[in-house]
Amino acid sequence: VKLRDMNTSDANDNTDMKCFHFLCILDSDDIMHPTRIAEQTSAMMSLGYGEQGKHLSENALMGCQFERLPHDSTWHYATWANSLSDKRVVLEQFREC
Repeated sequence: VKLRDMNTSDANDNTDMKCFHFLCILDSDDIMHPTRIAEQTSAMMSLGYGEQGKHLSENALMGCQFERLPHDSTWHYATWANSLSDKRVVLEQFREC
């Protein structure tokens, strides 16, 4: 995804075009909401830059809530996963149930 950082360059100047890479995971049995990638990309880009000039999305992990279809299938897993704190998401990032 190539996005312009409007804070550091003139709108007509292409020299400050930045390239950001994001990994989006989708299992074979998942159904993705049509705006998921746009919403998550926007949220990552809104993190801004740190003190050393690096974009904060470079070291970020983003999760999202989900729905099960049918809605009551594996309700215990959905309840657990959708209630994770930010710290717990990091700790559970490689867990596959």
